[in-house]
Amino acid sequence: MILETKNMRAIPLLLVGLLAFGPAAEAAAVKNDWSKVRKTQQGRQTWVRRYKSEVPKGQPRVVPGRFASAGADSITLILSDGGSVTFEKHTVGRVSVRRSVRQRRPAYVAAAAMPALNHAVIVPRVGGTEQEPFVFGVLNLLTTAPVLLVGHFGPGRKIICEAPAKHRND
Repeated sequence: MILETKNMRAIPLLLVGLLAFGPAAEAAAVKNDWSKVRKTQQGRQTWVRRYKSEVPKGQPRVVPGRFASAGADSITLILSDGGSVTFEKHTVGRVSVRRSVRQRRPAYVAAAAMPALNHAVIVPRVGGTEQEPFVFGVLNLLTTAPVLLVGHFGPGRKIICEAPAKHRND
């Protein structure tokens, strides 16, 4: 068979690198910026995660709902049963919203670029050429599908405000 075992290390390393790059870049950009919470579109699916010390016994730590409003020191969600709940800013550790399709676009671009990357980087290392369409097709499938699936079906939430416990503004 064309594929050599010693050069097969390139494929998993490339996949791990591509899959890890997107979430890591987003995680590094998270800040304690309450103004983003205040600018959230009304009715958008939102999750509020409270500090562990602020959650009464028997209640969930993460509360899902639709964004209603946010003031300088509180956030109000409309729950699925129609009721509303307000959380004080000092009790909120993280606010997440549902990702829009537009925010998934980088995954689509990366998936579209994978065949060219395979042709330039991986195929020469594993001994394949473009005259061997089966090998090239399998490599494209193995590298493009995970990027596309993780990008589209991956994290459905985007963190817009996060205040770790050690950075609380009480």
